Amino acid sequence: MTGIWVEPMRDFIRQGYKWSVLYFLEVVILGHLFLLNLFLAILLQNFEESARNTVTKKIPEKVKECIDCDETEKALFS
Repeated sequence: MTGIWVEPMRDFIRQGYKWSVLYFLEVVILGHLFLLNLFLAILLQNFEESARNTVTKKIPEKVKECIDCDETEKALFS
């Protein structure tokens, strides 16, 4: 994200557009926030899938343990 925006910003400043610094910094900061948000969304999605897989693996184990249970206890695991 850094590199190519520096030269145009310097050109605008040399031509007298002092407020262009705020514009370029805003674009860079918003770009970084967007990439951070994208990374966190992917990370949270992976955690959610992992948790879902863990829960579905544990439920059959609980049902197998409850083979000798009565009907009320079996209802708790379903």
